[in-house]
Amino acid sequence: MNDRTPVAFTAEAAAFAAALRQLPADAWRAPTRCVPWQVSDLIGHVITAVSRTPAMIAAPAPDHADTTATGYYRADKRFSDSANADRVQTAQQRAATGWTPALLLRKTTGRAPVTAAETRMLDGLGLRSLALA
Repeated sequence: MNDRTPVAFTAEAAAFAAALRQLPADAWRAPTRCVPWQVSDLIGHVITAVSRTPAMIAAPAPDHADTTATGYYRADKRFSDSANADRVQTAQQRAATGWTPALLLRKTTGRAPVTAAETRMLDGLGLRSLALA
């Protein structure tokens, strides 16, 4: 891992949080260009991916790349209609906290307190806290 990776990741997360803070409350349910995702769904999806990042950074580097970007995004069952529907459903469930996008990001990144009940809810949604410090 490059020593700049955590710094870059933290900066990107901070920029994402700053952008979310600028969203008005009604933007949470607005449609996106990624049909059928609403803003809240897309944010839930991003947070799902972000929650996996610390483990990926901590893992040993592979000896060689096992795929390319075009190879990863090739048309196959991983991007079938049912797989994509599952992704949307998971994101919608994770967005169902009722929190604003900024608060969801703050709570899942350890920047806002999380009660025991909220911890159980986040666990039920498959969200893990992410320490960015």
